[in-house]
Amino acid sequence: LDNKASFEDLVKKYSDDALSKDTGGAVGSFERYAMPGPFAETTFGMKVGSLSEPVETARGFHLIRRTR
Repeated sequence: LDNKASFEDLVKKYSDDALSKDTGGAVGSFERYAMPGPFAETTFGMKVGSLSEPVETARGFHLIRRTR
């Protein structure tokens, strides 16, 4: 991987989720229980600006970058 590639560019290149590809990974604001448990628990436990380890849900694996 290119160490200078942005998170958004990597999502657009490697994500297999059509919505994620179109938005560069942005899912917008959401309430805690609107997302699968592991995804929400990880997201709400993160500091703004951090990147998660891989998170597994029924929909697959996710890398989460918290922006707000």
